Amino acid sequence: MHLKPGGPLDCSDGQVLHDWCLADCGIAWRSTWEVESEIAAGRLVAVLENFAAPPNGIYAVFPQRKHLPLRVRLWIDF
Repeated sequence: MHLKPGGPLDCSDGQVLHDWCLADCGIAWRSTWEVESEIAAGRLVAVLENFAAPPNGIYAVFPQRKHLPLRVRLWIDF
């Protein structure tokens, strides 16, 4: 089941979401590494920890395949 809550604020900028949460304007889904220091300091509180994020694709975008350096090809394959 997927739920997309609505509200008066909506943003796709991670720093803005971070700032809004610190200002008590709502909740945001952020990576642990982005907010762990604020959680440890008590400035933010983790909620809904038992819910997983929806699948997220990772894409490699490059200009052409013909002359792709080996190190780039190996990274993409990894």
